[in-house]
Amino acid sequence: MADFFVIASGTSARQMRTVVDEVQELGDAKNFSPLARSGYEGESWMLLDCVDVLVHVFNDMARHYYDLDGLWGDAKRVQWQEKTAAAAR
Repeated sequence: MADFFVIASGTSARQMRTVVDEVQELGDAKNFSPLARSGYEGESWMLLDCVDVLVHVFNDMARHYYDLDGLWGDAKRVQWQEKTAAAAR
């Protein structure tokens, strides 16, 4: 069970790994380290389990094949809004 899914696409395995690494570093810095990651050595689908948030990073073919967007299409969408330094205080 998770509160949120983040579904993203990458154009290469290297780019996808970079996204997963950056999300993991962000979680570590906020004392919210991911429990696990899967598919990191692959080239089609990488998953980062951050307990309340699951981060899925796909290549284009896998994203269309698994169609998580369609599977969870009736779920409420949340717009991403990065907090500015002033708003965070």
